[in-house]
Amino acid sequence: MISFCTSIYGDKYIPHLYVLLQSIDELYGDTVEVCVAYSNLSTEVVAEVKSKIPHIRIVDTGLPLFDTEIAASSISRKMNFWLFLLNYSKSDAVVFLDVDTVVVKPINGILQKTFDLLFTYKTDEDENLRWPINTGVVMVKRSEDIINLVKEWTDISNTALDFAAGQRPNHHNWGGIDQYTLGKILGTREIKDFAAGIKYKGLLLSGIPCKIMNETRCVFTEDTRILHFKGLWHKVLTGDGFNKNRPKDKCLKLYTKWKNLYRKWVNR
Repeated sequence: MISFCTSIYGDKYIPHLYVLLQSIDELYGDTVEVCVAYSNLSTEVVAEVKSKIPHIRIVDTGLPLFDTEIAASSISRKMNFWLFLLNYSKSDAVVFLDVDTVVVKPINGILQKTFDLLFTYKTDEDENLRWPINTGVVMVKRSEDIINLVKEWTDISNTALDFAAGQRPNHHNWGGIDQYTLGKILGTREIKDFAAGIKYKGLLLSGIPCKIMNETRCVFTEDTRILHFKGLWHKVLTGDGFNKNRPKDKCLKLYTKWKNLYRKWVNR
């Protein structure tokens, strides 16, 4: 069985949570495990999620929101939630998803690939190429060694974040702290290495292009399995509408898809 796992901190991203859950439920129903780890989420939202998806496993981690005055800090602390979810979930294959992702096609075929941990990397057509990987989607096949690796990744991330703001490691070439720390584990920024897979402590860490499993642009191809409505998408979807970075002529199709999923959730 597959386990889809996500996390949410506070009520800000509730619409994204609803859309993600709707997308998974439409594709898989109760044939997969769905786990949500949260902190500071309203009881009304928890009750709504449980009522609409009775088989869901949604749990208060008891983890704090950390130093919310630094936005990147709370976001990058997600590794603590992912480690919690890895131990909480029961499935052999675990898919970690940022809450602003949408599953648009089944991923079962991807799981047939050989890997212990699967991450997504950028190719030449992607945005922000100075950040070569995106950790919005990560898949693992459960083992004691993988649990130890995710713990190591979490510990490294926490150590990096525990520096005073002016002393934190230079991670601007990777983006968020969790990407920077995974980059340290991978030990390379080369696409050819990501594609070939990297051996680390006996584990195979394999990459797959973002355009297949973590598409952040206004693009949706036959190969795309997961969309990621991150960053620049947020204001388009729940705030100010289209802008020069997410123009209507290029992004309307995916905008409509997101809105339709949200409408379906509301009307359940």
